[in-house]
Amino acid sequence: VECDESCACSSLSNPCKNRAIQRGLKKVIGDDVIEVPLKGIDPFIRKRIFDTLPKKMSEKNKNFFIEQLVLPALRARCGAEDKDSSLIGAFEDVLQSCEESSRKLDIACMEARDASAAPDSETQSEDSSPPNSTKTDDVGIRDRWYYLKAAQHLYSVAESRVSDFLAYPKGIGVLVKPGKSFEAHEFLGEYVGELYPSWRWFEREATIKSVKKAVQENAPVLPEFYNMVLERHEDDPLGYDLVFVDPKKKGNYCSRFSHSCDPNAMVTVVASEGLYTIAVYTLRKISEGDEITFDYFCRTDSKDEAREAICLCGTKDCRGSFLFFSDEDSDQILHRDHSFFRRIVLIVNCDQEQTISDSEREILNKFKIKESLLNGLPIWGQKFAASVCQFIDHESKTLPDELYKLRVKSHSGSSISNRSRSGMSPEPLDLNDIKRNSDEETEIVRNKRIQTLAITLDKIKYFLRHKGQPQHSPLR
Repeated sequence: VECDESCACSSLSNPCKNRAIQRGLKKVIGDDVIEVPLKGIDPFIRKRIFDTLPKKMSEKNKNFFIEQLVLPALRARCGAEDKDSSLIGAFEDVLQSCEESSRKLDIACMEARDASAAPDSETQSEDSSPPNSTKTDDVGIRDRWYYLKAAQHLYSVAESRVSDFLAYPKGIGVLVKPGKSFEAHEFLGEYVGELYPSWRWFEREATIKSVKKAVQENAPVLPEFYNMVLERHEDDPLGYDLVFVDPKKKGNYCSRFSHSCDPNAMVTVVASEGLYTIAVYTLRKISEGDEITFDYFCRTDSKDEAREAICLCGTKDCRGSFLFFSDEDSDQILHRDHSFFRRIVLIVNCDQEQTISDSEREILNKFKIKESLLNGLPIWGQKFAASVCQFIDHESKTLPDELYKLRVKSHSGSSISNRSRSGMSPEPLDLNDIKRNSDEETEIVRNKRIQTLAITLDKIKYFLRHKGQPQHSPLR
């Protein structure tokens, strides 16, 4: 929630920083940021670069070389006229940059030797840098000198294997304009577009998907990722709800931020002057020429979608896909305790009583299912929502332990298999890490279930609004 004019954290000399949306302090296209056709590298190309770098180079230095030298060089070469998919040009730019820094280092060393030999060397300015200082630029002369050999080796290998080192189009991306930089937690802009209720959005998407399949029968149909879900905060007096934001026709540059598994920005729902908006903020300092990215954090139940959604962020933390795949492990409690037959029985039972019990009201309040979702919903629909919430509550309590057991068992099995093949001792099992990941996955599943319930209730209300539709349970 943004502050208002009555907040106590503002003064004439230090205005409140939590009112950027109200004051319209968004970044301006052309003045602060620029849109450019960009390319990226997938995990396979990244690994090929990583493996090609000198073996004596540490993993940390290899990651730095790729992310702080190669990727910026690739971004610098992107543009409307750049149709070359080879990385050889970017590698050449990195090599030239390292050679230039090496020359600067030679000059710095000679100047330092001359200064130390001079009789008045003790009177040098305190701002003087030693020969091996990293002060000259962001990467540092000494570091560039160290990476020179790596750049020479990579370029020589790539020259003879050009087709092994390729970049792939990412579409239009957004870069920080030269001469500009943004600090951490700085407001970038609002993610805007046309608003769709759930029922209308999925009706629209189903139509688009069927048309695409008809035009390209064998082509995989991936969902569009230019949309965003705007969720009403659960603490709102009206309770939880959501709408879909489609910026395709009426959006701004924020909809063109690329995905990254190690993003430098984030999106969050903010209440400003009584209205909800999707705001984008920086996570850390972003320098000129850097691409602005955030984690799309999308999930899918389709292996084909996850396989086709290849990530091109090129970071060391790349997950390989910009989609999280919800495997069977996450749905084990659903299949066991909330099967199709049980759901049918649940719907039948919901139509037996015409009142909401205290326990049902309590569970609806616990999940913030209130007026916004319940208005216009018959009693059986409200009882159905309460029953689903009861299952979500049960799943949230039991799933972490089940995931923990499966992850430990899976790790033990893979460790034995790897040891039998390599003869090496397995990596130590971090139980705390597995426990933390299990809890995080459960929280993601819980949020997805609540979102799906909200969408389902909106579809039910839309169906019942049609003239002549019976208001009783569909299984009566």
